[in-house]
Amino acid sequence: MVCLHCYLGDTLSAITQLEICLDDVSHWMATSCLKLIAEKTELLWAGSRYSAEAQLGSSGLSVRFDTQVISASDHVCVLGVTISSAISLDNHMAKSCELKR
Repeated sequence: MVCLHCYLGDTLSAITQLEICLDDVSHWMATSCLKLIAEKTELLWAGSRYSAEAQLGSSGLSVRFDTQVISASDHVCVLGVTISSAISLDNHMAKSCELKR
């Protein structure tokens, strides 16, 4: 998981940094005979409920990695925990409650 702090006006700069970071991680992994799989990579624009970044959600800018375009999501799953763009665990709790029934 990679976290970049930016303001709404800096999103293009953050996208550029993120694409460079993904390429660097991919090259580093290749030296260890590992592969970063673009199809399994997720992008989340997150912030507090009151920030503009959280309002972006799935309408936020996409990232190019390898030959894929990674679109932003409203929520992602990290190690089994679902996190929303408003940094809320509401989706995770709803899914957890469904599993227990």
